[in-house]
Amino acid sequence: GEQLPACPADWLEEKSWGEICRLAKLPHFKGLVEEFGKHVDEFQKLYESPNPQDFELPGGLHERFSSFQRMILLRCIRPDKIIPCVFNFVRENLGEKFIDPPPFDLPSIYKDSSSTSPLIFILSPGSDPLQSLQKFAELKQKQLTPVSLGQGQGPVAQRHIKEGIVNGHWVVLQNCHLAVSWMGTLEKI
Repeated sequence: GEQLPACPADWLEEKSWGEICRLAKLPHFKGLVEEFGKHVDEFQKLYESPNPQDFELPGGLHERFSSFQRMILLRCIRPDKIIPCVFNFVRENLGEKFIDPPPFDLPSIYKDSSSTSPLIFILSPGSDPLQSLQKFAELKQKQLTPVSLGQGQGPVAQRHIKEGIVNGHWVVLQNCHLAVSWMGTLEKI
């Protein structure tokens, strides 16, 4: 491997130090290794911070680097905090509306659907629209049948969908990622 300068910080992982050294070879990051050595104590505070993405870089680096360059450096030092750092970057450069999800407005979403154009929800961990869907189905006087896909549930879902087509009922297919092989069948229904 390549010979790196000695790391001035015993708290920094070797992989992170290697990334900082390689980053310092890029024109705008020239002198980064020396600056890191001069301000190793301040960098340690950043490293140990629960929110390093909100930390100001020491030694004039904060002003010297753009927010994108600061994000790259943080990625070298604390890769576990890159997601909150990206959120900050997007908020600063594109605006809050690209960070905060729009409110869940089922009635307006429903207007965009039809019997041949279903509603599809791509969920983030911890979200579950089923309760909202059940209340909305009651409001619309529709029978709603949830089916959790998984082993052997494809035929069950197919039966409920066919009944829904005939009777105008709604079917909620959950955990579709567990039935990838059945998606072709679903597409043909």
